[in-house]
Amino acid sequence: MSGGGGASFGRYQLLRVIATDAVSETYFATINGGQRRSRLSGGDHFAVRIADPVDPNDEDAVETARMYLSEAQHAGVVDHPTVVRPHDLGMIDGRPYVATPFVRAVPLRELLAHDGTISHPAVLAMFAQLAGALDVAHRAGIVHGALSPHTIWVGPSAGAGVAYVVYLTGFGIARLLRERMAAAPDDDPVDDVLYVSPEQVRGDLATGASDQYALACAVYHTLIGRPPYERETRAKLYGAHLLAPPPVLVAVDPGCAAVTSDALARAMAKDPVSRFPSCGALIHEALPAGQEAPAAATPHAAPRRRRFLRPGRWTARRGRR
Repeated sequence: MSGGGGASFGRYQLLRVIATDAVSETYFATINGGQRRSRLSGGDHFAVRIADPVDPNDEDAVETARMYLSEAQHAGVVDHPTVVRPHDLGMIDGRPYVATPFVRAVPLRELLAHDGTISHPAVLAMFAQLAGALDVAHRAGIVHGALSPHTIWVGPSAGAGVAYVVYLTGFGIARLLRERMAAAPDDDPVDDVLYVSPEQVRGDLATGASDQYALACAVYHTLIGRPPYERETRAKLYGAHLLAPPPVLVAVDPGCAAVTSDALARAMAKDPVSRFPSCGALIHEALPAGQEAPAAATPHAAPRRRRFLRPGRWTARRGRR
């Protein structure tokens, strides 16, 4: 369904593709029949993530899609300003979708692709927001499990003293990724698993410690401009996450603080038990003396209305594409 360009998807008018990953495309969309506003954010605009089609005769694939939608729906209980919570979700013509309010942001992958430089304090301030969101999710019993340059989005902050605001998207996408990666060849693109934890590579379920590992990888990637492990195939990348020692930040950037380098190395420990007790603790330990993480950042306004399904349920909408 690439391209968008005004195609209909259920009640949504898909205006353009704004992001792609291994298992889905995300569209800037409005409601069919609604008037398009001049501003890029507002109550009539949505980001609609549409996953790959599901074979209705494949019971495993259908169950994976059901669990994906259930986990995406449960993310709605995570009340944090940087978590983009679902507005609507379901199935249309065999394709699972999750619609969220549109926010002025781009995937971290796009931000880093422009080769811009972000100061170390700004990076740590960015990811302090994400750490707070993850800790709130973990306390609610929700693990993301698929942090990547595709699910971390970054936009301009509307608050004083904070250059960027980070948005956490893609709850539940880990289930789709596991199925996709199991079926895909080893030379498949690796962006979606650049931050995958060793325990997930071994086949264990993701935990809060797994999200912390991924968070540390994202901080390293943003500080340096390249991920902690660079390999040309997914199999080799998995091997690096399993066996290669955590990279030493000060070895590649002597200007960074030693405490930041040490904290990231600990958070990327192969054994989850050796990591910090929380994502917030990681950022706290990574901050150089005299630097404080912001208590909160102010995102650009997004609509607060939500229309949730009952817990554990999903819809099978029919619509014309």
